[in-house]
Amino acid sequence: KHNFDKLFVTTSETEKGLSTYLHYDGQEPISITVRLYYIRTDTLTEPISIDERYLILNPDTVITDCIFFPKHQMRNLDTNHIVIVSEVLDNFHFNVIFRDFLFRNRPNQIDFHPAKLKVEMIDNTSLIVTSNVFTYGLYFYDEEGKCTFDDNGIHLMPNERKLINFTGPADKIKWKCWNNLK
Repeated sequence: KHNFDKLFVTTSETEKGLSTYLHYDGQEPISITVRLYYIRTDTLTEPISIDERYLILNPDTVITDCIFFPKHQMRNLDTNHIVIVSEVLDNFHFNVIFRDFLFRNRPNQIDFHPAKLKVEMIDNTSLIVTSNVFTYGLYFYDEEGKCTFDDNGIHLMPNERKLINFTGPADKIKWKCWNNLK
């Protein structure tokens, strides 16, 4: 079993472009794929790949420009309609182990397509949520404050299935997201 909680990845915008920084502080080598892509927030479109790197990381690895996207290539990216995503996949199980979002504007300046959320109750302690579009700030709550959730204020990729565990009365759970606030 690999210790992926010792892996940190973030993408930031510099004067030269987008730079993805990676730091692995685990004890055993790991095999990962790092992806950088963007997704339009105003339409029903699939993510658009910028770059992808297959890596085998040894303990105490730091890579400053793991993925780099030059500034002159970014000029066509409409900042009011995109979010940039850096994502890490485990190369043995092919599941996403880390995802980081870069918003080039504040949420109230980004045009979000209305989200059609599907919330499926699995049992009295868990639910699965999906959305047809990139969903910003999905928040679960109940009017009386009796429910607690193991994850909240989340962002969903289009058609991503997210398991949420909770305590409290399942029939009282409500949800809202930034996409549907007007």
